[in-house]
Amino acid sequence: MVKSGINFGETFSANPNYNDAIANPKLIATQVKEFLGGKWDEKAMITAIDPSLRHQKS
Repeated sequence: MVKSGINFGETFSANPNYNDAIANPKLIATQVKEFLGGKWDEKAMITAIDPSLRHQKS
């Protein structure tokens, strides 16, 4: 069972910050890809981050 917010080291958290993903989607996609073993489509992850879909603005 994975608990939300578990830190898997300095480079990736199981609960990445949404604002960080919007500001630097390549960094978050790279971290997720490395965490999952490097066999994921990083470009697809980057393009899936769409700031216009945010429901609440702070």
